[in-house]
Amino acid sequence: MRRLIIASIIALLFTLPIAVAYASPPIEASGTFSEEPPSITVLRTAGGNTILSWITAGSLTGTVSGTLTDNATIVIHNTGTWDFQGLVTCSCTVGSQSGTLFLRYEGKGVAFGPSQAKVVILSGTGGLANLHGQGTFDLPAPGAGTYSGQFHFDHN
Repeated sequence: MRRLIIASIIALLFTLPIAVAYASPPIEASGTFSEEPPSITVLRTAGGNTILSWITAGSLTGTVSGTLTDNATIVIHNTGTWDFQGLVTCSCTVGSQSGTLFLRYEGKGVAFGPSQAKVVILSGTGGLANLHGQGTFDLPAPGAGTYSGQFHFDHN
């Protein structure tokens, strides 16, 4: 009886449709970004730190190009360093594909000076719905910097 049950389960598994997913080879990405002066939406202090949130608009050029909105939260420590994180919404083009990308980043640096962050693509829409990737951005001073990383498209 036990062999019959196992054989039935194995036979059933072979009749189920199998979804095959594959991804494009990794593609190197690089370019520049710039942002307008931010609008501060929250400003407070706690434990000697200044905490602020802001929203700003900007643009990307290079492998990923388009316009963006950046919602950031920054903690400026009394040492002059800062930690920051944010969400970017980008109406972007990557190669011949376009859509909206949603990115998350977090980093640290010198307040209003050189900083670096890690960034990851959370999701996308349109032609960018199956785009996945991660990288870094360097911000030598507020308002402009460079990005680099790798991405790929999943294909079903």
